[in-house]
Parts: sequence; structure tokens; C-alpha cells
Amino acid sequence: MLRAARPAVIGGLFAQHNGFFRPYTDLVFKSFFERTLEIDVPEQVASVIARLGGSADEYRRYLAGERAHRLDEVV
Repeated sequence: MLRAARPAVIGGLFAQHNGFFRPYTDLVFKSFFERTLEIDVPEQVASVIARLGGSADEYRRYLAGERAHRLDEVV
């Protein structure tokens, strides 16, 4: 399950690092359960981040970066 949710989980790490974790998790959970967000689609997660005032481009770099790859090592 975590592999499928990887873009959203890393989005949560990104949001935590950038100070908007709670609004991020609130919106992701709400949207996921309303079936309006595919948590395995990075572009949809990037849109959530942008909607909350974060940088979608920075998220994409974070998703491709070393920190995100470390998540794969521990899971």
C-alpha cells in the first residue's frame, strides 16, 4: 500500500518540512475519501500542494530527491 501512496506520503514529508502538514493532511484525506484525489499520481499531489500555497516544482524535486529515496529504504 505504501508504494502506491508514495507520492502522497512524500507530499506529507514535504508539507511537514515546509510548515503546512496539518492543512495538507486534512485536504489529502478529505479528497481521497471523496474520491477526487488519486494519491498515487504525483501531479495531483503537486496540485494539492500548490492549492495550499506550497511550490509544486519544489515538491517534484523533493519527490525525485535523496530524501524521498531514503523512504524506500526504510519501508
